[in-house]
Amino acid sequence: VLVGLADRLAVHAKTLGALAVPDELKPAHALLTSAVNLAETAVKTRRQAAVSGELQLAWDASSAAAGSMMLLSRAQEDMEAAVRLPEIR
Repeated sequence: VLVGLADRLAVHAKTLGALAVPDELKPAHALLTSAVNLAETAVKTRRQAAVSGELQLAWDASSAAAGSMMLLSRAQEDMEAAVRLPEIR
């Protein structure tokens, strides 16, 4: 499972790196790229923890995964805000 996830994340990281991003979405794109990179770190660290049995590595992987999810959530909020139509008052 972790190997497959690492492969998919690598594809997503490569795709994000190749995108031409409009200026208004660059901050969200940067957050999304960071989220994917941190998720890659989480998966790599979790694999190391599974092989070595080191509990600290498992905790580090969990922290990286949580950070990735926070960045992903923030990127989604920023993208939604960037494309939201202005409110009419």
